Parts: sequence; C-alpha cells; structure tokens
Amino acid sequence: MFSFHCDCPLHFTGRFCEQDAGLLFPSFNGNSYIELPFLTTLDELKFVPEKERNRTVTIYLTIKTSTLNGTILYSSEKNIGQHFLHLFLVEGRPTVKYGCGSSQNILTLSASYRINTNVFIPITVRYTVPVGSPRVACMIEMTADGKPPIQKQDTETPHVSQVHFESMFLGHIPANIKIHKKAGHIYGFKGCIQELQVNNKEFFIADDALRGKNIENCHFPWCAHHLCHNNGTCIRFISTNIT
Repeated sequence: MFSFHCDCPLHFTGRFCEQDAGLLFPSFNGNSYIELPFLTTLDELKFVPEKERNRTVTIYLTIKTSTLNGTILYSSEKNIGQHFLHLFLVEGRPTVKYGCGSSQNILTLSASYRINTNVFIPITVRYTVPVGSPRVACMIEMTADGKPPIQKQDTETPHVSQVHFESMFLGHIPANIKIHKKAGHIYGFKGCIQELQVNNKEFFIADDALRGKNIENCHFPWCAHHLCHNNGTCIRFISTNIT
C-alpha cells in the first residue's frame, strides 16, 4: 500500500505541512532538529590580553526527555576542525564530549546518575578554549539537576590561534552535516528544550533558529513556569493547549 509522510520545515506542521505550528517552546520527536547560530567565535579574543585568553563559555539549558538516549546539543568547528562539543544522554545519564584542538584531546564526562524523564531538568556545561599560548588548560565541566559539578581538564593542548563554532544543533544533526568521528553516538532526541543560554545571550529558540525540521510545540502547564515578566499575568487558552 502506498504511503508517505512530510518532513516539515520549521514553523510548519500537519500531514502536508499546511499548518502554522505557532511555536513557543520546541518539542523534538527523534527525527527533528533546530539549527541556531553559536555566536561565540574566538575572533572576539584578538583584543584580549594574553594572560586572559583562556576563554570560558557557559551553556545553560533546561530539557524534558521522554527517552534515555538522545543528542541534546552538537556544535563543531567550521570546516571540520578538531574542536567540537556534543551534549547527549546515554541510558539517562547526561554525557558531554569535548574535542579541544587535536584528535588526542577528547575530554569526556558522564554523570553517575540518571535524570528523571518527563520533567524539566537544568543542565549547565562550561568549557574553556585555550587561545594564544601553548600548554594552557583545556577544561570541560558539567552539572545537571542540581547535582555537584564534574570536571575534566588537559593541560597538554596544542597552540590554538582561531576557532569558530559556526552553528549549534539541538535534538539531532542534519544528514548533510559532517560529524567528528569521535563525537560519540548520535541519537534523535525525544522531548522538549525550554531554555537555552550561551554566556550572556539568552536564545528565543524558535525565533532565533536558522532552520529546523519536524518541530512541534511542547505542551505543559505554561503558567506554572512564570513566563510573564514585569508583573505580567499569564492567561490560559484552552483551545491552543497553552496554560
């Protein structure tokens, strides 16, 4: 029997992608992704004093997963360099792999605990990108669900003059994107990503996205999460499944 399905571009949904998805916070189905600009390039460091050139980048996000495995965030250096960052779940354990300048400098952290499914969990990843002098520390740190942070670092890093993380992908990685061979397993994420912040930049994921595929709205009691700022009042609309 003949059958088909439509992979819908960002902001559209329905059997024929004929409906406006009306996105607030994205939901991923295992065959969906969002691409965002990373907005962190080491070109920005050219006027930074040499002694301060261990750049620290902090990524904060909140996720709600319905499965135990899945790629949450992936980013790699432009033109397939040695730098990459991959945050993912392995049997429910938050795991991060960080490539820091050579094929030998792959730092891996994996939590000893599993996070709960179907509830929002905060995850914070911090990493340094050494720029300028050789033999400066390359570091990765992760914490999830309020647990104590875990950290790993390597001081035997090669000289780095410039790194450019061009984009970051949430939920999955498109087929046309080359993935670092040591990035770990890539699984489609099933669940929601509510908040995303890189250093001082807070992303409005649906609005800031460059592109995406098969993204639906995440449905949960919105008003319970204090979304309205400056004393705004959250009003429930039954017809749109938003509370």
